[in-house]
Parts: sequence; C-alpha cells; structure tokens
Amino acid sequence: MSTRPSARKCAALLVLNAFEYAREKSREDASGYRFTRRTLEVVTERIRLHESFMIELEDELLHLKWHLVHSSGGEYAIFPFRRAQQWPALNSKRIRKFFELEEDDLIGLVRGEQPLEQESKDD
Repeated sequence: MSTRPSARKCAALLVLNAFEYAREKSREDASGYRFTRRTLEVVTERIRLHESFMIELEDELLHLKWHLVHSSGGEYAIFPFRRAQQWPALNSKRIRKFFELEEDDLIGLVRGEQPLEQESKDD
C-alpha cells in the first residue's frame, strides 16, 4: 500500500507546476497561478483536505518562499514572495480617520455602498 505524499512533497509539486508553466510559455520567471480544490486533491492524493494538512502545506510553501491563498469560491492560488515584495508597503496613517467607525459602516465603504471622504476632517 502506498502512502500519500507529504505536505512538503505536495508544496514542491505545486511550485514545480508554476515552473513548468513558465517554461512552456517561454517565460524567465514563474509567477503565481490559480487552481481548483479538485486539482489540490489530485496533487495531494487526498479526498479530504483536513485543516491540519492545509496548515502544514502552507508552512511548507512558506519554506519555499511561496504563499498559499484560499478563495471562497473553492479555488486556491500560490504566488512567490518576490511578487508581494513588489507591492507598496502601507502603514495605517491613511485609515486612522476610519478607526472610530462602526463595523457595518466600514463594510459599506469597502463594498462601495458609501462614498469615501476625499479629505480627513482632521487635515
């Protein structure tokens, strides 16, 4: 009876999938990609993706310098750290004016149900 692959092996396979895709497309650099729960079940040889395994898989990807993201639609994505390092680093200064708002008001702003103020009242 064969054993299921470890989280470490699965993490390596997921990253290698990005490398293979980049090679097929003649790209120098592997970027992130999306995949379905079914793809993850095939790679991991698991029908159930237990939380403990997913935490271990995420840890193994972190050791390889890749992030794992799970979306509510049943899809996953991985992307290399270096991608996130290209993003601007933000502090909390520009959102301090919202700290005292109620939770529902904040969600309304995020969803675009309420207009964002152009200037802070404290400016």
